Amino acid sequence: MRTKPPKIDDRTYSDLMGNIRSMIPKYTPEWAGYDEKDPGVALVKIFSHITENIIHRFNQVQHKNFVGFLDMLGIKLLPAQPSRAPITFYLAKGTDKEILIPARTQTSTKKTDQHEQLILRLRRIFLQFRVFLKKL
Repeated sequence: MRTKPPKIDDRTYSDLMGNIRSMIPKYTPEWAGYDEKDPGVALVKIFSHITENIIHRFNQVQHKNFVGFLDMLGIKLLPAQPSRAPITFYLAKGTDKEILIPARTQTSTKKTDQHEQLILRLRRIFLQFRVFLKKL
């Protein structure tokens, strides 16, 4: 299963409009910036639309380019490693001698509504034997 890279910028048109309108009193106190018929508001809307399109395309960057971008920032991906999980084997009732489970034996998890079935493989030889507690 391939995961999608996180969005680099998740601002929308309304977020951009809100940011720009909040900066208007600070940078141009003489301009109200709230009249919809004002040509300045039209320019702000055009800028917000264009910026939203650029952000959308920037977030659609291919995975390879995204990894290259992270590499330029100095962020390295971890190398792939096999999963590790504890596995418990139970001997069948009536078994008195040890059983050798060879390396690369495959077992699996149960499929649930939330997770698919996972196939697991032993890395090493495993010796299973019955132990009795004689004294506590």
